[in-house]
Amino acid sequence: MSGMTDPSRDPRVPDESLSDIDERTDADLIARCAEGDERAWHELVERYGGLVHATIRRAGVHAADHDDVFQTVFAILFRRLGTLHDVQSLPKWMITTTVRESWRAIRRRALQPGAQTLTEREATVPSSAAGVVQGSESAEIRAAVREALAGIGQRCRRLLELLFGSAHPPDYAAVSRLLGIPVGSIGPTRARCLAKLEKALRGTAEGRAALDSVE
Repeated sequence: MSGMTDPSRDPRVPDESLSDIDERTDADLIARCAEGDERAWHELVERYGGLVHATIRRAGVHAADHDDVFQTVFAILFRRLGTLHDVQSLPKWMITTTVRESWRAIRRRALQPGAQTLTEREATVPSSAAGVVQGSESAEIRAAVREALAGIGQRCRRLLELLFGSAHPPDYAAVSRLLGIPVGSIGPTRARCLAKLEKALRGTAEGRAALDSVE
């Protein structure tokens, strides 16, 4: 990978030379990236950039930190190119990594002088429970998550599934219409529902394993 450009520069800038690249599988792209193919790297970023941006927004990252989290996620991917064994799980890996880095960014900002009060912060800091809603390769963990979601109430379950259960979640206005709750209440309600889900997950060994996988 030594021949590739440092991924710390903004990889979202379109590269006109990519227009003639054929559609490739993730495995093909990763193999080419590992060999130093910079065009393949740009295509990989283009393929998953939207997913990473959406996950960062759902997590509630401060706008000033959004690009830093984006860059960090792809820098981690760049370093891991040679050790990604289960390429089929790359979308879930991207989501899990983005949730973790978003959580870290929000924690860092919360510790800065003049940060929000604890009550305000709790409405925006994403719980590690958010990461498990996207699913897991383990059937036992998936079952634990389904059981935990079923136990936190229909309203919370539906809200979390809308916000975290899809690579292309609806915006807050759509969530408001679907669930019949004010847009301004979605953030605080999300925080309370995630706290309830995390508490339910910590009640089982499989649930704790699911949380540990994204912390």
